[in-house]
Amino acid sequence: KALFDQANDVKVSSTIAKVPSHVLTFQLFEEGKSISQIGKERGLVNETIFGHLAKFAEQGLLEISRIVAKEKIKSFETEFKKGEHETLTQWKNALPKDFEFHEIRLLINHFTFLKEKKEKSSEDEA
Repeated sequence: KALFDQANDVKVSSTIAKVPSHVLTFQLFEEGKSISQIGKERGLVNETIFGHLAKFAEQGLLEISRIVAKEKIKSFETEFKKGEHETLTQWKNALPKDFEFHEIRLLINHFTFLKEKKEKSSEDEA
């Protein structure tokens, strides 16, 4: 005699939802972990961690002052308002020598988001 009613047998499968790598990085950052701690925990180099966080800066979700010093943010903002640079190398050459490429990418994404947000709100008011 069968133990189960085969007419009601339903195939069950379990799939594990894979969380995107940049989301895991952001979650660890939001938990208060440093860039180097995240890199060590995830087995990634710091530049990769900065790349992941740059995606969130692009969306306005990253508190940029937790990564970049306020003086650097002000210096970058002044240069950003001029709007004359297209490549990271052009930005690097225009900014003080202590800027790193990963900081520049984060700041470009952050300030581009703010600029687009401001432009959109101006269009909505008109």
